[in-house]
Amino acid sequence: MRNQGFSEVTARANGDHYDIKTDEDSAEPIKQVLEVYLKQR
Repeated sequence: MRNQGFSEVTARANGDHYDIKTDEDSAEPIKQVLEVYLKQR
């Protein structure tokens, strides 16, 4: 996420899940970036 310009992000792997925390202003843009990333995988 930092490569995409997001600095207020923490992520933690929990088994086969990721817990992602961010501020409210960044939540929607981060969600969009992750959706694109996951569709490409």
